[in-house]
Amino acid sequence: MDVRSASWIQLAIAIVFVAASSAASAQERSYIGGGLSVSAWSGRESSQSSPSLRFASSTSGRVPGLALEAGVRVGPLFVVGAELGIPARHQWTQVSGYLFGPFEREIRYRDTTIAALAGVGGQLTESVRVTAVGGIELVQENWLERRADGRLGPVGDIVYGSFGATATLKNWTTGAVFGADLAITASRHFAIVPQVRVHLIARDDVATAVGSLNVAPSVFRAGVVVRAAF
Repeated sequence: MDVRSASWIQLAIAIVFVAASSAASAQERSYIGGGLSVSAWSGRESSQSSPSLRFASSTSGRVPGLALEAGVRVGPLFVVGAELGIPARHQWTQVSGYLFGPFEREIRYRDTTIAALAGVGGQLTESVRVTAVGGIELVQENWLERRADGRLGPVGDIVYGSFGATATLKNWTTGAVFGADLAITASRHFAIVPQVRVHLIARDDVATAVGSLNVAPSVFRAGVVVRAAF
């Protein structure tokens, strides 16, 4: 991780801390929430891949997940807060079909996001409020992988053996997030909040190289949370 990435991570941590501190000092205007989401992204394939070297490709994904939030209103229009996104893992298999050292690699991947957000909005009706939000985030790229080595078969095909032990790998990076909330009041202290988010993740340079995961940098996330206000 370079110095610039480290600086962005330090800034994101500071903003999350300030948002949490603000919420703690203004409980009468603060809120917490949790719910379900669906994350989606497109598939990618490295320009360096070939018919016999396909392991740079990643498939498109659509997985369920959890969304947690906390925040505080600052006046009638503005809000600051923090969000945690924990999607399920998406699985695909990458294949290297070279005659020398062929293998398959099974990947189970997810991005866990910790975002610091600011938003501005207003009432559409007495019971419906819309808020546009944006901010920066820390992203943990986390994946489980296992490998099966191959050999040349009797008729010139490649035969793969059993998968070996599973390894856990992770990397921290940063990103930006934009979206909107539509808060529908259910009672004095509770609201149902459909949400949409677009995450723009700064994948490491290695993400475009042959042999990498090559996951798309943009992730779309939609969900619904139940929000409790205090």
